[in-house]
Amino acid sequence: MEFLKIWISIGLRHPAEYVEAWIDQTREYWNSGYQYWIWADGVQGNSLAIERTVGSELMADKVSISLTVWITVAAFVIGFIRKDKNIILAVPGIAIVLSLIISTPVASEFRYGYGLFTAFPIVVFTLFYPGEKQQTSRFS
Repeated sequence: MEFLKIWISIGLRHPAEYVEAWIDQTREYWNSGYQYWIWADGVQGNSLAIERTVGSELMADKVSISLTVWITVAAFVIGFIRKDKNIILAVPGIAIVLSLIISTPVASEFRYGYGLFTAFPIVVFTLFYPGEKQQTSRFS
């Protein structure tokens, strides 16, 4: 409790620094233009002859966590507007993003948003896919 009191009192005296610190901790989750800060350019020596292969150097150099976040948010909004029952698939990803924006332990750490990335293809395909239109017969 003593630490919490000190933390709050400092925050009340210096709110701008607290806001700046929050932005620095969370910006890579919601603002594009930041590359993921840990990106291996190679594979460490190993006895299994494992090598790094990259299908697209452009993608390897431009990994951005925020792109996935915003596409997930867009899928959620589109699902909400369309009143799509599959919107429930985006809820865990949105919850992950909100929890990171509220209290991220480390700035731009991929592992904390990993669940968002693993569910991403399913969420996006399900919510962006227009579905099949029902055919109506003029004889029915």
